[in-house]
Amino acid sequence: VELAYFNHGGILPFVIRSLINSKQ
Repeated sequence: VELAYFNHGGILPFVIRSLINSKQ
């Protein structure tokens, strides 16, 4: 699932979401 997610170019939204979660 993760590999397919990266292949679809969803890495940026994933990183951004991770950063937002870190702030909270």
